[in-house]
Order: sequence, then C-alpha cells, then structure tokens
Amino acid sequence: MQIRRKVRIVTNILYMAMILMMLLCIMFLYTDYSAQIPFKLVFDVMLIQIVAFMIVARRVKISFDCTKGNIVYNDENAEIVFQLNKRSIYPFKKVEYVLKYKNRYDREYIRKKVRIDLCERKRQIHHLSLGKLSCGYYDFYIESVVLYDMFGFSSISLRKNAFLRGNRFSMIVLPAVADVLVEEEELYSLTQEEAEECFGEEVTETGLEKYDIREFANGDKLNRIHWKLSSKKDELMVREGRTEYDSMIYVFFDLCDDGNINDMFTKKVSLSAKILNMGHPLYIAWMEYNGRVGNLIQKRMLITSFDKLQNAIIELMACPLYGKEERRNIAGIRFMKEVIE
Repeated sequence: MQIRRKVRIVTNILYMAMILMMLLCIMFLYTDYSAQIPFKLVFDVMLIQIVAFMIVARRVKISFDCTKGNIVYNDENAEIVFQLNKRSIYPFKKVEYVLKYKNRYDREYIRKKVRIDLCERKRQIHHLSLGKLSCGYYDFYIESVVLYDMFGFSSISLRKNAFLRGNRFSMIVLPAVADVLVEEEELYSLTQEEAEECFGEEVTETGLEKYDIREFANGDKLNRIHWKLSSKKDELMVREGRTEYDSMIYVFFDLCDDGNINDMFTKKVSLSAKILNMGHPLYIAWMEYNGRVGNLIQKRMLITSFDKLQNAIIELMACPLYGKEERRNIAGIRFMKEVIE
C-alpha cells in the first residue's frame, strides 16, 4: 500500500510539472506577439487544464454502498453512502449522480439527482438519506456519474469508469417488531393430521423437507412412502419426520397485492415475535407461485427462534405477490381458504 501511495504522489507531481512546462513553452512562443499574448495564453491554459482534467478524472475512485449494511428496518432511516477518492491533487469543483431504486413490490422506479460540491480533501464521503422505506427488497442502480472540472465548464461521465464500484446493489427492509395484541381470530391451530392434509410432508426448523428414512411398517400412512427410494431398494421405505407436534400455531402471511404489504409484514412479524416471547414455537404459512405447477401452492416454515424468524421473513419477501383474482381462484385446503377469504 505504501509503494502504491508513493507511485500516485510521484505521478501527480509529474502531471503538474508537465502542465507548467507546457505553459512556459507557450509563453516563450508568443514573446514576439505581445498584443495577442493575453488571449492566447488564457486559451492555451484552458486547453491544457481540460486535457489534464480528462486524464486525472478517469483515475478518480468512486463507490456506493448502504450505510448500515444491506439490512435495515422500516422504522429507521435508510441511507446511501457515497465515497470519492480523487487520487490526485486536482481541485474538482463538483460531482453529480442519479440514483434509481425500486421496491420489488412496486412497479415504478424512484429517481434522485444528487449534487455534491467537492472540497480540497482527497477523500470525501457524503450520506444520502432516503427516509423510512416500506418492507421488501430494494434494487439500486447508479444511472449516471458526472464529474466537473475546477471551473465547472467541462465534465466527464464516469458511468463506465473502471474505478466505479457499487453501481448496482440491493437492500432488504425488514419489519420492526412492535407491541401488538394477540387476537384469537388471527391465530390458527392445526393438528399433525390437519397439517399433513394441508401441506404434505413435515418440515423442520430450516423450512426444508428433511426427514429420516425407515422401512414400511403396519399402520404407516401411504402418503409417507418414499416412492423413488422404494423403487431403488425393491422394498417400501417411508419418511419419518424428525420434529412433530400434536398441535401447532400458524400465522398466515397474505402476499396479495391488494393490501398494504408493509403493514401486513409489521403486524404479522410482531405477532410471531410475541408468540415466541411466550415460549411457543409456531409456523408461518404463505402462498407461493410455482411455475412448474402453474398455480399457487401452500408453504410453511417452522419458527423456534428470532434468528429463524428473521431468515424466514427474508426468504418470504423474495416471493412474488399474487393478484386478488388469483387468490379467489385458489383451489386449496380448508385452512387456507378460511384465512384468506
């Protein structure tokens, strides 16, 4: 790092020395034309300044990122941090960039044009506050970055500069847990048999279908048979869930686009957190579109800790929304129909 720093300093000194030598040469060339010296001198100095600007501007290092990492909560201000390293002693006047971002739940992009006046420091940091954002995944794009010379007359676009980092990044806005009342009509309790009827295979705390395999025994249900493995072993093998409960609490997340998604996430996550605080595990359930099936399918995930709740919400927010008509046309299980109607 020290060697690179010394090389940059030497390079900048050579750039300035070259400009001064060119200026002196021009002055000697025009000694016989004293009447034209002021105009030509100003013109040549401006030309040299523009050439020097075009050279050093391409070496400027710019980066964009989220101030608090890629995860924030909807009750706090989201910020974008802009960092500029001149990597030279050239006094740039200002820099302008256009930030475009969109929640994946929304259809239109939001654009912000930002102007930053630069100072004499080689490194400069600027924080852009976006305010409180709604829950969801946000994609950010830097549409343009324009750097202006010391007089503000000429500019150069750094959109495709080799030293531009973070021109595309994302942010996850999670719902903040609030104190809510637990209302009985918002909670649903299913027995193990009802859960199997609704969702099929048992799931573990990670939300994936994990189970033990054993030989078929009298009394086992046919829907637990692992047909693919049974065909390979020429004997019936059944799945056996590792975690089973006689009854379980379910909280349903309705991803329909006809409601306030932000309020829904905040309310349901707060409700789930309160149930965990009471010492009860729970399932979160939702509808997700499956391209292979061509319809909405019912999914669930077992939640036994706050970390698993956060990971589940991050996974859940990656699911696309469905329309009101799609929700009406869902041919499904009694439990889901009662919840979403």
